[in-house]
Amino acid sequence: MQLPNNLVSLTEALAKLPQKKIAQAINICLLAYIAYLAAQMTWLFAPSSPIAQVNKHSVVKSGNTQGTTVDLSRLQALNLFGTFDAKNITEEVIVEDVQHCIMYLTIEY
Repeated sequence: MQLPNNLVSLTEALAKLPQKKIAQAINICLLAYIAYLAAQMTWLFAPSSPIAQVNKHSVVKSGNTQGTTVDLSRLQALNLFGTFDAKNITEEVIVEDVQHCIMYLTIEY
């Protein structure tokens, strides 16, 4: 069985192709595909939103909800934002008769 003569012209045509540009195009396509796979794996392993995890817990209400009060005194005793003392509030005094001073700085390095 003999090979047809068309293969010789095919190899000549392949030799004339810009192989460097073709290799660069293939590398860019592979790089984009690898970036796509990395993004898919990132979103697969990372949670989509942390709020969704908090809402997974169910709320159970007790049957006796009438007359229940919540004691906030323990929470208020923590003074989370500091203690309020009305005596410490003072007005800002603005002094109008002040000497002015001018300072010149030279910075060299």
